[in-house]
Amino acid sequence: MKLSDYRACHTHDEFVSLTDKEINYACRHARKMRNVSLAKGDRERKAAINVTGERIQMLGAVAELAARKHFGFPMVLRAQNYREPDLPHQVEVKMIGADHFGLRVYERTKDNRRVMAVVIPKGCERVPYRLPGWIYAADAKREGWLIDPNNKGPMYAVPQDALIPLSDLRDILQAEGWNALPRPLGDV
Repeated sequence: MKLSDYRACHTHDEFVSLTDKEINYACRHARKMRNVSLAKGDRERKAAINVTGERIQMLGAVAELAARKHFGFPMVLRAQNYREPDLPHQVEVKMIGADHFGLRVYERTKDNRRVMAVVIPKGCERVPYRLPGWIYAADAKREGWLIDPNNKGPMYAVPQDALIPLSDLRDILQAEGWNALPRPLGDV
């Protein structure tokens, strides 16, 4: 599959909005994490050195906060440990940076992770975010989805029409004891 083959799929779309206060909180948190990454020499260090890396880190934090809000998880971002899932119940959140791109899953992503997409196209950072679905990391690792755009390292780009509806993930989380109670943002 080539990048030009990808297209947006709106079959299972769900949406969530963040307030300006919530977005600003996510951006402040991402800046702190950028500094931690630089100081520790983490694998994301190269990306974190420039403005593009900082923007990517901020959008990643916004995507995570949007997923937390959508599912009713606590609206608190934690110190990032790249080995831990972003949300409870093995949920990993990935930002899709263009409306038609696929969901990125890497070989290093643990097979039991549930990887969900949050679409935030450039120029649409403060509008409702589109959540097209999710997939188990193990199911995403198909040879046909393996790409290496711009020779930056291989990844599996899952087409949006192959994603599972978030209602299925919600059912799984509820079976595991998740309780979707609205939680206030609090002081951020």
